Amino acid sequence: MANTTRIRARRNGRQIEILALVKHPMEAGPAEQPADYGTGPSPFIESMAFMLNDRVIAVADLGPNIDSNPLTGIAVSGAVTGDRVSVAWTDSGGGSGSAEATVT
Repeated sequence: MANTTRIRARRNGRQIEILALVKHPMEAGPAEQPADYGTGPSPFIESMAFMLNDRVIAVADLGPNIDSNPLTGIAVSGAVTGDRVSVAWTDSGGGSGSAEATVT
């Protein structure tokens, strides 16, 4: 399964709302692993960093108890229309992803 990341940034009053949706299984592995499951738990997203104009403004530390395909959001003051926002994440299996958008 390909991990995909989508991001949206829009003005909500005086703040900018940034939402990031990551298509990721987020499985820590079943309590009793079947023989064909493999070794160790499945990867889960460990960290998500939100950036505004290439400057980190927030970091979310996630873990194995987060549901699959997490939707994570933040609200930011001081951003203006046309600013560039991005999100980057890494998982426990070495996977990563990112997305970028412009504030509308």
